[in-house]
Amino acid sequence: SRDPTALHLVATHRHLVAVGLRFRKLFDEVDLLLLPTAPQTAFPFEQLPLEGQADLAQWANHAGCPPLAGGQLLAMAPAIQPLLPQLTMPELEE
Repeated sequence: SRDPTALHLVATHRHLVAVGLRFRKLFDEVDLLLLPTAPQTAFPFEQLPLEGQADLAQWANHAGCPPLAGGQLLAMAPAIQPLLPQLTMPELEE
């Protein structure tokens, strides 16, 4: 059966809580994080999205620190596709 067991769901939830706590602990050292929104650079509109496009934003969301994506597209060199940055801060902080 492909349905997860209750034990598997509890273990997964505990893992997400532990990752969230470690993520939020980063803010003991810094005020905000500037991260890319995805682990890949931009892709052409004609191409289907690559797997894992929301991977970096999901960890911030699970930690209770929803990222704010936007701003200027960043490119290190003309031959490199741009990156879209996201700002992540602790929830309910200035």
